[in-house]
Amino acid sequence: IILESVLAVPFLVTSFVLFWRRSDDRMALLVAVWMASLPGAIIIGVLEVAQGQPVWQIPESAFWFIFVFLLILFLYLFPDAHFVPRWTRWLPVPILLFLVSIVLIPDAPLNPGTTVLLVIAHPTPVALIAFVTIVVLVDTGVGCQIYRYRHVSTPVQRQQTKWVILGTAVSLTGWIILELVS
Repeated sequence: IILESVLAVPFLVTSFVLFWRRSDDRMALLVAVWMASLPGAIIIGVLEVAQGQPVWQIPESAFWFIFVFLLILFLYLFPDAHFVPRWTRWLPVPILLFLVSIVLIPDAPLNPGTTVLLVIAHPTPVALIAFVTIVVLVDTGVGCQIYRYRHVSTPVQRQQTKWVILGTAVSLTGWIILELVS
């Protein structure tokens, strides 16, 4: 839990700074809440596993729900908080309903402790449908970012996108290294 807490600090500090310095910007607020939700989910998940306390499952699921929903929204809204292409403005409602159904179903196939390998190792129809749906939503969001970058973004927005891609690559690389070490 100490390692997870240390890793949570940069997320929480960045989230606080974004909220403090850019509280008038909708996109900055979305990113601040998104960044604050991941450490909460990870730390609560570690507590649940370490202590064997199922009472932690509800707050953990809430944090993961917020994190995944805001991640998908981020992909559709970054960098200017507008849905591009315009048809994507209708997606948050079904996404929200889908994620709520995953959280509310007992023994949800994609509850926070479930990994991709577990879904592949023990596939059930509901788990596969949920997994494929999330992958499609994220891939659609990435496709929207590519469309936005090529056809809509200004030079400043393109630079912002490059920085986000760099930050994501560094974060994912660090996470993969930590997973391989532990």
